[in-house]
Amino acid sequence: MLTRLRAKIGRRQKFFLKLAFGLSLITVILYFVDFGEVADVLRRINPKFVTLGIALIYADRALMAYKWNPLLHIVGIRVPLGLLFRLYVVAPFAGMLLPANVGSDLFRAYGVSQYGFDVKAVFASIVVERALGLISMVVLVFMSIGLASYLLGEKLAQFPALWWILGTGALLVTGMVAFYYLVRGQRDGWTLRISNLPIVRQFHQVYLITQQYRGHLDTLGVVCMWTCLEQLVPIAMTFLVARSLNVDLSILELAAIVPIIVLAIRLPISLGGIGIQEGLSIALYSLVGVSPAEALLMNVVGRVLHLLTQLPWAVHYLFARKGSLPTTKEINAAEAR
Repeated sequence: MLTRLRAKIGRRQKFFLKLAFGLSLITVILYFVDFGEVADVLRRINPKFVTLGIALIYADRALMAYKWNPLLHIVGIRVPLGLLFRLYVVAPFAGMLLPANVGSDLFRAYGVSQYGFDVKAVFASIVVERALGLISMVVLVFMSIGLASYLLGEKLAQFPALWWILGTGALLVTGMVAFYYLVRGQRDGWTLRISNLPIVRQFHQVYLITQQYRGHLDTLGVVCMWTCLEQLVPIAMTFLVARSLNVDLSILELAAIVPIIVLAIRLPISLGGIGIQEGLSIALYSLVGVSPAEALLMNVVGRVLHLLTQLPWAVHYLFARKGSLPTTKEINAAEAR
């Protein structure tokens, strides 16, 4: 009991530390923003592009659900696509509480396991999905860096914080790969001192389930292509937000900047990327002539649009009666038809 209490207090401390860190960055950022310009930019907002942005967010969530579905099928899990869409729309709220999308992944796993499916099999599908997403993101970031070097030249060299961000991201990727081989070593018979820890055994069981995907390389290839397409959505979304505020940014400029920002906000150092996203956006967009007020508003509008699309579904999910959800038998019968 005491151990659980300490762990709970530790999680709360990390939560508030990340929140305080993000809010501190926001406070510093606001010092450099001209609020008169903010009001001018808001007055010229274009509702047409705002509507297109909301539609793109829903299309993105539908694409995420669509590409996750075949990964679930491989491990014998069949649920309606509409359920996966709803889980994906609500998941970002849970993702704000834990780093690196862990909260959203836990929420999705819990949502599917409610229908009687093995939660380890669900986690296995999420692990494979995240691995494909990581590969796609790393490839896109390297392409983005090359494009940024071509478009921005010496301006990019004057921004040293970028290399700290990329270096931290590289360390995290290296850590994930090392952990993968550590767990894999248990299968190969290596003697691991931590092998008796319950969490390691759980991860090892999830790893064993992921081995089923080796026989479905064609499906993985298709999902990987959809994943690469999904990685481009933040660029398109930022373009629509910029157009809604009449900010002059080209697709090439956004393709050079947005993936770097996406990588930065995935780092587990702030709550939901608050402060990190805004500060990095102001710094990078200034290299292509965007003012701090415009860069800040682009982030604010983007966050508000995501909130508006997610909040109604989250409220419905919280207050919907569990009995109103389809049972596992009904799901299987629907799939059979």
